[in-house]
Amino acid sequence: EGSAQEAQHFAGVDASLLDCELDTELADKLLEFCAALPNQGCVCRLAHNDLSSGTDTEQRLFERIAERELRERELRFNQELKKKASNQKDFAVSAAQRRTAEDGIAAATARLAALDEEVLELNRKKKEAPWYML
Repeated sequence: EGSAQEAQHFAGVDASLLDCELDTELADKLLEFCAALPNQGCVCRLAHNDLSSGTDTEQRLFERIAERELRERELRFNQELKKKASNQKDFAVSAAQRRTAEDGIAAATARLAALDEEVLELNRKKKEAPWYML
């Protein structure tokens, strides 16, 4: 209650160059304070603070999502290749194309499953990063 009354006298928070880490508790308090400000809007400035996870999580997540898109295209290509293999007149050629396509489908499917697991774990880690809390 007291902080809500005090907040009426401010237009925002400037937490630039904090001497401490921006953790969940501090982020919650900053957002709580800003939420109590009058409806005219507010500013929450966090310039020059390291909001990263401190790891390569964000970069790895970006790369895995890009790879997932590539593997999905690869899967569709091999599914189409398998479908077209049945149109071949020569049985040996058709069987070879089908085997190649099935191998490609299996490889793409396995990699997609591994990517899904890794992306799930990276998303979990991402949620622990200070920037995500905001």
